[in-house]
Amino acid sequence: VYQLRNGRVLFCTTDHSHVNDMVKAGVLTPEQAIGHPQRNIITRAVQGTHKRTLPDVAILTDIQAGDYFFLCTDGILESVSDEMLAQITATNTSDAQKIQAIQAICNDNSRDNFSCYLVPIKTAEGAAVIDAIDAELAADAENTVLPAPDDTAKNKKAIAWFSKEQPQALVEETPKPPKKSIVLPLLLGLVGVLALAVGGAWFYQDSKKSVEQEESAIAKAKAKKDSLAKADSLANAKADSKKAKDFGSIKDAEKEAAKKKNKAGGSKNTAAVTGKSGQKPVTGREVKTQLSEGTESSATPTGKKENQAAAAAKLVLDKAAKDKAAADKAAKDNAAKDTSNVAN
Repeated sequence: VYQLRNGRVLFCTTDHSHVNDMVKAGVLTPEQAIGHPQRNIITRAVQGTHKRTLPDVAILTDIQAGDYFFLCTDGILESVSDEMLAQITATNTSDAQKIQAIQAICNDNSRDNFSCYLVPIKTAEGAAVIDAIDAELAADAENTVLPAPDDTAKNKKAIAWFSKEQPQALVEETPKPPKKSIVLPLLLGLVGVLALAVGGAWFYQDSKKSVEQEESAIAKAKAKKDSLAKADSLANAKADSKKAKDFGSIKDAEKEAAKKKNKAGGSKNTAAVTGKSGQKPVTGREVKTQLSEGTESSATPTGKKENQAAAAAKLVLDKAAKDKAAADKAAKDNAAKDTSNVAN
């Protein structure tokens, strides 16, 4: 509570706080008390409990028209000093403008909530107010606790000294911080769990699919390798069969050639001895001559046939060897290719 007149502070109540007690003791300066971290610790308060509160009582007898009484919370004092308050109330502006000036300062600088009343004194005369206060102090001395004001003519007269005009008031409550909702964190948590579940399921399915594809590729490669091995074995068998068959053909050709050769030799001997059927016997000189001619004539065709049979047999053997070599090379190439695919 302040009483101000013409730019001066005539009276100011003292706070029941730990910091103010340190200021009174000279531990802190008033400037240091403004921003002290323990400035919110109070030593006395009206609590409304069974424990009675001892009030500070001040009697002001010097009250004049034009004075101001200023009531405020500590949120105002956080930004408005005594000198600033005295200057604002001394300006030639309306009471509403004075309150607006204080509000502007607090809006920019105060961190605490702030409220205030500015009460102008229009007129002050007589001793009615002092008499009323004296009576209440006498009652206080007997009862310790001030009684509630009664509806007496004396109190009415005391109240009449104050202006009937409503005081200018500023009530600025700091909005309470909104309650923290658990809905958003809960939703975010559920979304996170769902994302982990979906990601885990996808990873599992993807890994399972990759393993199945690898197993399928290995199985296919193995089956192809077995098929190629089987085909290679069949080709070898066919080649061996063909080789044996060709060898048998060669033997048969050789046998046939030998048989023809023997047959040709027997024919020459018969012709040399008996001659041609139905002809007359020949002399020894003629037989020798015919035998010689028969030998030359019959030896030449037989030699050619033997040479032709040997050449045919050689061609068959060479072709069988070439086919076998080609089949072996193809089987090796396919096996190497399959091995490379399996490794990949």
